[in-house]
This record gives sequence, structure tokens and C-alpha cells, in this order.
Amino acid sequence: MHSKISIKLKFILLSFNPRHALENLFQMKTTLLSLLLSGFFLALLDAQNLNLLSGLNNNLQESSGLIYIQNVLISHNDSGSEPELYELDPTNGSVSRTVVLANASNIDWEDVAFDDNYIYIGDFGNNNGSRSDLKIYRIDLNSYWNTPNDTVYADTISFNYGDQQSFNPSPFSTNFDAEALVALDNQLLLFSKNWGNQWTKVYAIPKQPGNYTLQVIDSLNVGSFITGACSSSVDSKLYLIGYDFSTAYFYQWEYPNFDDSALHKYSLNIPSGYSYQIEGLSNADSSKFYISSEALGTSLSALYLFDFELLSSLHHLNKEPSFIFPNPASEWIEIKQENASSFEVYNLSGQLVLQSNTAIFSVSMLELGCYAILSKDKQGQILGKDILLLKK
Repeated sequence: MHSKISIKLKFILLSFNPRHALENLFQMKTTLLSLLLSGFFLALLDAQNLNLLSGLNNNLQESSGLIYIQNVLISHNDSGSEPELYELDPTNGSVSRTVVLANASNIDWEDVAFDDNYIYIGDFGNNNGSRSDLKIYRIDLNSYWNTPNDTVYADTISFNYGDQQSFNPSPFSTNFDAEALVALDNQLLLFSKNWGNQWTKVYAIPKQPGNYTLQVIDSLNVGSFITGACSSSVDSKLYLIGYDFSTAYFYQWEYPNFDDSALHKYSLNIPSGYSYQIEGLSNADSSKFYISSEALGTSLSALYLFDFELLSSLHHLNKEPSFIFPNPASEWIEIKQENASSFEVYNLSGQLVLQSNTAIFSVSMLELGCYAILSKDKQGQILGKDILLLKK
């Protein structure tokens, strides 16, 4: 019996290769570290950094709505301000043109939307829940672009909420405030800002001037105060923004599906010194968005650019096959991705830190850590993505 044990032990000792064991141990450690960092990176995606473009002009400290139309960015102030639209230079936040609505007042303008023919301005801010003069101003686009004296006249779409029974003032606790508007097909969609329960109710409004009683289409449990909306230029998705008492949020909604799974919510990191009270939202292109914030206390108003294509793609990193070699890397990497013509490297803050038009390139200038790499085709569409661990 002792001889059998001795033979078995000898076989085990002879089979043990220290070099292979260390290599396997290192590979296991590297794989585990990559998985941990991947999980850490994906968790960070729940809090996205906004790219600060500029502060806003002193005439636009309460930017409450945005539209981007014919390569022109347009905004407005909210309650008690002049009935004016401001065209902005996104690079420095300055106002390049001011257009006055001659037959309108600004009781509480909260959002702006547009379609092929008109601009729509929502004068429906209602923090107390007691207003009975809610309205949307409609401006002819041809008149807006061609007015000789920067003055236009508006039609009026008046409305009330069919589900509102009481108009007794209830400051910052009413569910009949609203700050988000979008033009979609042959109707306008209005999103309530529910101070009472942090849901949003969705109402449909005809685009024609008149006086309407609105009925709730449905409600969404957003967990914040919705303040802006816009629609996708390529599909049926809608986008919303909002905030609670400490955090700003961005939403993608697969309209008209009202199931909770159709609403995707992302928190946003606001640069230090700037306000988290984001209120203006507009498409910059098919995947990027302009977002504006109002000044709040000592926090400054601002204009941001938000890259949602990067966000939505990085959320699926753990579902994509690896194509970076070697990984981990220290100096050079090769990316194997069919039909890719460009490559982008992002750090953990979501900042673009390196670009390459060749599949083999140096990463030695980057700090040690974890990076996301996107491979794109000639049209700029993302073909693949993965996480690179950079080590020495």
C-alpha cells in the first residue's frame, strides 16, 4: 500500500511544471482583474459625464428649452422673462440673434419644439398648480427665418388638464406642472413635472390653434422631475431629461411602449461649479444631444454636449467578443475587427483620449488603467467594442 501512494505522489510531482503553473496563475489573475475592471467600468456608465461646451450669456441664465434646426441652436428663458427666442453660438454661449414674439407674453415658458412648418413654445410652467391660462405658442417657420425686423407673431393653442379637479395653490407639490414638449407626427406630446410623486404623465395635444381639454395617455415612473424632451431623427425613440434634489438624469424611451422596460435611465455627472438643474434638450445629430442648465444659486448656467451613442454602445461591452491583442497591453495593440477604418479610445470618465486610423497603434502614452475602445466603419457606425487593460 505504501508503494502505491509513493508512485502516485511521484507522478503528481513529475507532472507539476512551475513555469506553466505561474503562467496559468498569472492568466487567471489577469482575467479576474479584467472582469473586475470591466464590471467597475460598466458601473461607472450609470453616471455619465457631460461635455461642457460653454457657459451661457447673461441674457440666458434661465435657459429652459432648446431646439437645433437648420444648424441653428435656439433657446429661451422661463418665468417672467421677455417673450424672446435666442440663437446661440455653441462654442461660447453667446447670443447671435434675438427674435421677439410681438403678441405673446412669457408667464412661464418651459420648453420649445418644432416640426417642418412651425416652432412651438410651451407657456405651461405651473409650479403652484393653479394656472388656468396654459398655452402653447405656434410660430410659422418661414416667418421666423425671414422676418425683416426680428419680430414674429404667434398663434395660440390653449389647454387645460382633464384630470385636474382642484386649482388651489400647492407650491412644489402639484402634479399639474409641465416642462417638456415634443412634436411627433400630427400631434404634440406634453410631459408633466410631478412634484408630488416624481412620475410624468403624458398628454397629446393637437397642433392646430384652439382650446383643448387634455386627457392622460399614460404615465411613466421616472423617479425625477422631467424638464425637457426631444424625438429621435432616425427611429421612434423619445428622449427626456430631468433632475431630483441632487442629480441630473437622461432617459431613452421606446415610444409608445409604456412598460417599465421601455424606459432607460442614466444619471449625469455635472462639472464642478455648474448647475445640475438641466432643462433644455435637443438633438445635435442622430446620437448626440445639446443640454442646457439654468443657473441655480452659485452654480452657473451651461451648455453641454452629450454623446449617447458611446453610452448605449459601452453598456453592451460585456456582450461583445474580445478583439484587442494583446490584452493586457503595455505599448502597442492590434485591433482585429472586420471592415473597421477608425478606432477610438475612451478613459473611465468617458473622455476620448486617443484616435487611430490604423489597426495597429501605440498606447504607451496613456496612463495605466482601464479603457474602452470602439471600432468604427467609414460611416462612423460602431462595429465592435471592448475593454483594454493597460499595464507595464
